[in-house]
Amino acid sequence: MAEQDVVVRSTPTARIGQRIRRARLNRNLTQGELAKGEFSVSYVSAVERGQIRPSLGALERLALRLHVQLSELLTEEHDVEIDAASTLADSGHEAGFDQAREEISARLREAQILSRQGRADEAITILRDVLTRATAPRDLAAAHYYLAQGFMAREEPDLARHELEEAMPIAERIGDRELLERSRNDLGNAYFQMGKYLLALECHRACYEAIQRGIMRDPMYRLNVLSSLGSEYWYLGEYDKAVEILREAAELSNDVLDPARLGNIYWMLSVSYNSQGDAARAKRFALHSIQSYEEVGNKRQAAYVHNRLGHAYLNSGQLEDAEAHLRVAHDMVRKLDDPRGIAEAARNLSELHVRRQEYPEAQKVAQEALTAAERVRDVRPRADALLAMGEALDAQGKKKDGEAKINEALKQFEAAGAPQHLAAAYERVSGFYERRGDTARALEFMKKAWTTANPARA
Repeated sequence: MAEQDVVVRSTPTARIGQRIRRARLNRNLTQGELAKGEFSVSYVSAVERGQIRPSLGALERLALRLHVQLSELLTEEHDVEIDAASTLADSGHEAGFDQAREEISARLREAQILSRQGRADEAITILRDVLTRATAPRDLAAAHYYLAQGFMAREEPDLARHELEEAMPIAERIGDRELLERSRNDLGNAYFQMGKYLLALECHRACYEAIQRGIMRDPMYRLNVLSSLGSEYWYLGEYDKAVEILREAAELSNDVLDPARLGNIYWMLSVSYNSQGDAARAKRFALHSIQSYEEVGNKRQAAYVHNRLGHAYLNSGQLEDAEAHLRVAHDMVRKLDDPRGIAEAARNLSELHVRRQEYPEAQKVAQEALTAAERVRDVRPRADALLAMGEALDAQGKKKDGEAKINEALKQFEAAGAPQHLAAAYERVSGFYERRGDTARALEFMKKAWTTANPARA
């Protein structure tokens, strides 16, 4: 093994990636199955290779899916317990299998796009082909679900019903509650088109229960279910119940039809999913939020979401996507002269430049972040900017100055008394020491991040 390879494998990020890979192989999962629609396969692959440091939220989600304790991914003492014969990846079989799954996923995305373009016949042809080649339960469930949508577009509800009845038990078996509830909602719509109102009502009652239990939180989904229930009660002659449900739908539509309110709803959903480590849904709702805010010209709030979405892409290693959103945010907040927004955008851009080894640019925008943060009463933007400056200085070889800024930032975060912000700071400092090659301190701060974010489980 080459000396450089030994160094790479010794870093905390690389060791975490190795533990995730071993645990995944121990459970006989592909990278796609571990990603499970919430992470990209490329993200899981990069994490396992030690190229991306997963956030604490992402680590918690991965640990849950791997049926291991989060501590097992963070500490070396459990390495023997989760180590297993992992020659599968070296044999080439796993890589080939994952490639086939990626091709299936690409075909599914193509079918979705065609359906949205009104080309249902072409989508159905693709999806029927997918069903002959797919072997993974998730792909089969998705293919049946999208086929049903194609048949509904062609006003063939009975064929749609058949596909949804195939999709639902698979979705339930693999634990994909969102796909299960969306399929159930569409099944209710198919029954309604067929004139089977009692069966439609039964489906939509179950969907409403999923909303009440917090399983489905998308306001558009809720509005669709409420509207369907109102129609079904009306057709069944239960007019009082229909009025009650439709009144609830009307109240919700005030939010859904008001882009500013809808933008806020979508943004809060994005924040909630991000805190749970569900990056895919967090990004999806953030994009919905941006579209809603831009519709009403709320540029300040749109810039805020662009900022956060850019940072999410940055954390997942998608640097081009990160730059696109961060540049938009940076331009918008400078035009608005929004100091908090400028501080956040500049700080994120500084981190992006450090990742790309563009160190003078990183220091320049870090200084911009510091200057803007001085105009904000809240101490946290300044602490964030200090972290960015410390990283930029350290990357240029100014180790003493860099560490001084980092320590100053930590003191401000600790004084602020906000555990989640402090945990994020510890996590970032862990990366700082890892880049320095100080693996002991890197692991120390990673553990601090975890115990700060999860005091009950410390």
